[in-house]
Order: sequence, then structure tokens, then C-alpha cells
Amino acid sequence: MFSIPFLQKRERVAIVVYVGGASAGVAFGVLRENSFHIVASETVEATLADRTREHTIAAVKTALREASEKARAAYAATLVFNMHGTPHIGYVVLESPWSETCAVGAERELQEETKITNEILGEISREAIASECEPPREIVARDSTFEATTVRVLLNGYPTAKPAGKYAAHVAVRAIVSSAEPTVLRGATEVLVSFGIDNPVLRSGARALFSAARRMADVGEEYVLAHLTDGSLYFLIVHEGVPVISAVIPMGLHEILKRVSPQQSPEETLSLFSLTEKEACSQEACAAFQEALGKFEPEFVRVAGESMAGMCDGRKLPQRLVLHADARIAEWLSNVFSRIDFEQFTITVQPYSVRLLTLPDTLVSLGEGVHVEPSLKIASALVPLEANI
Repeated sequence: MFSIPFLQKRERVAIVVYVGGASAGVAFGVLRENSFHIVASETVEATLADRTREHTIAAVKTALREASEKARAAYAATLVFNMHGTPHIGYVVLESPWSETCAVGAERELQEETKITNEILGEISREAIASECEPPREIVARDSTFEATTVRVLLNGYPTAKPAGKYAAHVAVRAIVSSAEPTVLRGATEVLVSFGIDNPVLRSGARALFSAARRMADVGEEYVLAHLTDGSLYFLIVHEGVPVISAVIPMGLHEILKRVSPQQSPEETLSLFSLTEKEACSQEACAAFQEALGKFEPEFVRVAGESMAGMCDGRKLPQRLVLHADARIAEWLSNVFSRIDFEQFTITVQPYSVRLLTLPDTLVSLGEGVHVEPSLKIASALVPLEANI
């Protein structure tokens, strides 16, 4: 007898359904210890175009069905399917604008050093989850909350991994709360129900990004996490390893493309970012595009700067910025955030030091010939990261 890689008895098959602003992706893989090996994947993108929210939702649901059918067919042809059959674990990860996430917190001053019980922690956690976002802003109706997670507990000001049973006079809880667009969430969960998974794990794109960023080498515990989605630019400020402030501005990929080149289709403009960077377009076309970018950048800096000013709230922001964006626009966006315009917001009074969000190679691996869209890969990393939670 001999063993077959990735097909040991203790291994479990998982399916991950990811919904972006105008795309949907499905991945099948096998979980083994601290790694997720993807054997089948499909992502379908809806055409970037001006449409109502209702039309966008309909397009995303169509993309979900198509991605699910193609990924299912690819998975059925794998050795993993022959050995394990249908998935045992299901994840749904919703990106902005289909989910909105904010950082919340609560604290309690006790009269004296007191033994901290699960009841006390539960009360403070519920207070945190019910509190306002920081800074205060409205997210999708709280009655559509689908994720509420405590990310850190501090006793007497010190982070504590296992606070129950310890003594403290001051307790603080930090958490993140996410709400979802009900129709999109229902469409995503229906994909998993078709595989017999009735209680999938529900996660926001913000949580997936934060979980991935924490695993980056040398990222530290002080940074700004920035994510450009189709419909928005999302910021999450991390202090001492804890998300403390979040903000969303309506300047997503689609809006950027429309403002840079209003006469061209979004796909044409997006391709020009890559072509100009590689100097692969005609001299005239490259020059015209760079001129258009030069006119747009001050407006982008102004909008992003106003958001950062609101997040400072008397405390400067970390200098390190971890960025996740479409690969075709990531270098331009990285260069913009590295400009001196933003140095007024950082604690070092220097421009941001930008790093692109990457995953450790051992966390998510791909089968031969399998291609996984970057955001779906980050969403899939939640499977091994949360396997022991």
C-alpha cells in the first residue's frame, strides 16, 4: 500500500464561495493540517458598466451560478472527488459592497481586581458589538449583521489570549462587526446548500484580508490595510495587532476608471494601466493616458486624504500600508500612496511604506493547471487559518 498526497483519512474537503463587487468565485480544495490545497476553481466577472444596484445584484447572482457550475464540473473530474465526494466544510466570503465592516469596542472599569469570568467577558463583548462604529458611521442595517467577532481582549491594558480566570480591574474588548446585503448572501449560501452544507461559515472580505495580512512576514502590528474593490476603497487601521478604525469611501475601481477615461470602456482603461506601465502602447496613447492620470490623481489624493484625516482622530496613522487591489492597477495605486501628500497623516511624518498583500506559499497551494483569482485565494486562506478555531 502507498499513500496519495493530500488524500489522507483525516483530511476534509472544503468549498469556498467568494462574491466581489462584480464577480463571483468558487474553489474546491482539501484541508490538511495548516494548508489548503485547491484542486478546482472558477471565477466569473460581470462586465464593468454603469448599472443600478438591482441590476448589479442580478448580474452577480448569474455569475455565482455560472462559477458554481463550472467549478463543480472541474471538481467532479478530480481524484479528490473520487476519494472524498462532496465537501464537508463550506465558506461564504462577501466583499464590499455586499458586506460592510466596522471596528467596535467596549470597556469596563471594575471597582477592584476581580476574577474575570466568561459571563463578564460575554457582557462586554455584547456591548462592543452593539456599539457605534469607530469613527461613527452607518453600515448596512444592523438587523442584517452576519459576522460579529471579538479580535482581542485587554486586561489592565495588556492583550490577553485567555482572559477567563485571570484578575483585572479594567477590561477592554475589541471586535469587528459586518452586515450583508441579504439577497447576495442568500444567493451565495444557496450554492453551498446544493452540496448539503446548511450551516456554512460566513465571513466578510475585511476579515479575510485582516487574517491574511497578519500572516505576512515582518508586517508588524501597526499598519493601514487598504483594499480597492469594484465599488469602494476600504481602510482598516490596525494598532497593536487589533483593528481599531475603519472607513469606506465610494472611490472604487469602476469609479476610478470612469473618471480617468470617461470616453472609454472600463475594460479598455484598465488595460491601459498595464500597457502604459510596460510601455506597450503607442507613444501617443501612453502620453494621453498619463496626462489623464495626472489630472485625476489630485482628486483621488484629496478624497483619500479626507478619509485618512477623519481616521486620525488625534492619533497619527501607522506608516506601513498593506495594499490589495487588481494587479493591473496595484502599482499605480502603490505609487500614489507613496507620495509626500500623505506624509502628514503618518506617525513618522513620512510617506507610506507600501507593501502588496501576499500569502505565505505554504498556506494555500494549487493543483496542477489550477488558476485562482487573487481575492478568491485570500478568501480560501480562511479555511486553514480557522481550522483549529
